[in-house]
Amino acid sequence: MDDACAARHAAPHRDDHHRVHRPASLGWVSLPSRLVESLIAVSILYTAIENIVRPDVRWRFALTFGFGLVHGLGFASVLAVLLPPDHVIGPLLGFNLGVEIGQLVIVAIALPLAWLAARELGADRYRRGAMPALSIAIALLAIKWLVERVFVVSLFTIWGM
Repeated sequence: MDDACAARHAAPHRDDHHRVHRPASLGWVSLPSRLVESLIAVSILYTAIENIVRPDVRWRFALTFGFGLVHGLGFASVLAVLLPPDHVIGPLLGFNLGVEIGQLVIVAIALPLAWLAARELGADRYRRGAMPALSIAIALLAIKWLVERVFVVSLFTIWGM
């Protein structure tokens, strides 16, 4: 995935998770948080594997849209527990603003670093070396999160860390 492609996929994901977590935070949509958190881990794992196996997927925009909806449900399940039912709107707007700023900061840091790495390594070497390595690291982290959500365990505790 090139830098422009990454930027195009960040916006719909961000918009979709806000679109879902507003009604879910207000109690209009409800799914078990364990299920939603497991689906979030699966979506991250799938995307990481797809980056390795098929890095130039044309329909990734639609996939990003769907994953944004799932991630929005995850935010909502956390917010529903934290926010008092009669004071949801203000904190929800503040949360949205914080997420937007956080994502803009991440994109503002990640895209120039990716561009610099691609320039220094060469685009082909970057695509064949750095992208798969980063995707493997993300996939391993997603597997950890998935196991922890499905089996309700902390792997660091099991490993003695």
